[in-house]
Amino acid sequence: MQNPLSYYRQLLEKYLDSAVSADEANELFDFMAANPEEAKVLLEKFHDVDLSDRFRHLENISESTSRRMFSRMVNAIAAEQEEQPVAAVHRVHFLKTGWFRYAAAVFVIAVSALFFLLFKNDKKEKELAVAVASPQTDIVAGSDKAVLTLADGSRIVLDEAQNGSLAQQGNARIVKLDSGLLAYHIDKGVAAKPSFNTLTVPRGGQYALTLADGTRVWLNAASYIKYPTVFNGPERVVEISGEAYMEIAKNNKQPFIVNANGTEIVALGTSFNVNAYPDESGVKTTLIDGGVRVRKLSAAEAKVLGPGQQAIVNGNIDYVKVESVDTEQVLAWRNGFFSFNNADIKTIMRQLSRWYDINIIYEKGVPEQRFFGEMSRSLSLSQVLKGLEATKINFRLEGRNLIVMP
Repeated sequence: MQNPLSYYRQLLEKYLDSAVSADEANELFDFMAANPEEAKVLLEKFHDVDLSDRFRHLENISESTSRRMFSRMVNAIAAEQEEQPVAAVHRVHFLKTGWFRYAAAVFVIAVSALFFLLFKNDKKEKELAVAVASPQTDIVAGSDKAVLTLADGSRIVLDEAQNGSLAQQGNARIVKLDSGLLAYHIDKGVAAKPSFNTLTVPRGGQYALTLADGTRVWLNAASYIKYPTVFNGPERVVEISGEAYMEIAKNNKQPFIVNANGTEIVALGTSFNVNAYPDESGVKTTLIDGGVRVRKLSAAEAKVLGPGQQAIVNGNIDYVKVESVDTEQVLAWRNGFFSFNNADIKTIMRQLSRWYDINIIYEKGVPEQRFFGEMSRSLSLSQVLKGLEATKINFRLEGRNLIVMP
């Protein structure tokens, strides 16, 4: 029977010789992420070698596959370092420790593949790499937190509330489940007029709820949804600001309507993402499954989307623009990642400001670099910034103010 380590050494050799399949590459990187000690042995003969020339013809692995392999290695290395923190005063020596040297070899492999896949068309943008550090000042990643405002204006801080029944709104009983999910349970046989609740997620938070009709909603940071406690009328209407992913309970007799910053989205049974932050260039509706109709409230024209399409409604124009998009990238936030594809620094900083609850200040102009790649949203701010600093952008954190320096 073949030695497992010998098998993965063969896969690594094939990877370096550009002869590996996408499935084999995924298997290799999964093994290395899950078995750091064995990864050390595999990489022993490579950590002092410049591997960049080995990837110039690596064309048989897709960009998305390479990004995800790279992201898995980043998160594995970050987790390894968090298990064995090192004081900031020893940072230089820490970078010379045995495991970090082998981890760096993994970075060379992953980043080299990523680099030649993403920039093979002579693009000059900088690559996005994530390094880890143990600085004295840091800001942790966001978490599940939200405030529920009831019809009478009273507020419940959900991340502090105990699981179980929280309140009664007409015939709707509001429950915080053991999973932390907020849910509305309707008492059958009890007639009541609907009242309106608002779920607000602050910067540095995220939250999920199930509406009275069974529709599930996930809210990103700095977002809110206003909704009736029960859907009694001919339509189900909610209002959203910020970003939300929704899985609509099917009811052909009662269309589901989302109003988001001057955009109307009509759905029956479907799943879609809405990005309607006030500081973004427009409202973006991305269909994952089913069908939706999107229109600007001030215009008559509406567009029907198919899965994988995105509608963009800009405040300066009266028509709906439709294009095909990578839905995995759109839903990266829902799956625990930041995902960037030719993103500028302002786009990245807007996302970081919401998730880490920080203010962004640009000192001496805005850097022009473009970014590709993925990072886990569970990383601390310092870990994210270390990766960005590899592109020659510098940062200074003063309290909750992040100063960006060219």
